[in-house]
Amino acid sequence: MNKTQQFLKAHKLSAAELDLQSLTDDFISEMENGLAGKAGSLLMLPTYLGAEGTIKPNQPVVAIDAGGTNFRAVKMYFDDNLKLVTENLQQRKMPAIDEELSNKEFFATLAAYLTEYKNVSDKIGFCFSYAVEIYPNKDGKLLEWSKEVKAPEVIGQMVGKNLLQAMGTPKKQIVLMNDTVSTLLAGQAATAGKLTSEEVNKFVSCIDLKANILSEILVGPEDKEAATIIINAFIERAAKLVAASLAAVVLKTGKAKTADKPILMTIEGTTFYKMNNFRIMFEAFLQGFFSGKNRRFYEIVEVPNSSLIGAGIAAIVN
Repeated sequence: MNKTQQFLKAHKLSAAELDLQSLTDDFISEMENGLAGKAGSLLMLPTYLGAEGTIKPNQPVVAIDAGGTNFRAVKMYFDDNLKLVTENLQQRKMPAIDEELSNKEFFATLAAYLTEYKNVSDKIGFCFSYAVEIYPNKDGKLLEWSKEVKAPEVIGQMVGKNLLQAMGTPKKQIVLMNDTVSTLLAGQAATAGKLTSEEVNKFVSCIDLKANILSEILVGPEDKEAATIIINAFIERAAKLVAASLAAVVLKTGKAKTADKPILMTIEGTTFYKMNNFRIMFEAFLQGFFSGKNRRFYEIVEVPNSSLIGAGIAAIVN
């Protein structure tokens, strides 16, 4: 064991220091605390949304996605063969990143972004990737900002109601959710058209960023070796943590115990997931965990623009 490996071990930074079963048990415990209203790290806020609704063809909706950097919008529907159709996909800068905005200015900016979509549909699916308390009417109150958004007056406000008022269309139906929920619902885009198993298991081609980074910033072979060990250790650690969080959710549902009813896992194309090492390690951890005493059957599918597409599906089926 060299000095770099000794350093990682001493500070418990390697994936080997993490037990996947214990991590999964901890996640489930926090979920149960949240469901019981006890103090913990997971609030377990209800979504008031369902994934059981039927997707009907030729029913256009507007899907919008407010993330940490960009605000995206698209017209979407499913054709007669239940194949997803998207039109007029636009991407703008998320407001209140560069400067502080008032509540009125923030929603006026979003409304201006949506001018071209005003007459597309009476249904809007809104993926709002911030801490929001969802209400039974499927609107939500902003609890706090993150990702450097500076619009303090929006905190405590109903997001959907304010947006529809700013658009001048208060009677439209809006469905609010975060990116976790919309990514889940995006799985229906893969199954509605009855894709073949080959298509379902096909992943977007990804590149390994590590080699390019190392070649640009490091020169000496010892530095490169140390950096490689550290980066791989962090990637492996992250992969095990993600596998544990996903495994906890699957086990908590109590589903996928038989091969004829596998659970579908929809993967968002995050920066980590675009790294070959992370994808390989994550899938290996997950497969190993679900092949033992926690045996579950599953399929993984990656849906491009999943948070945006999922928001549209939420508007269609809810």
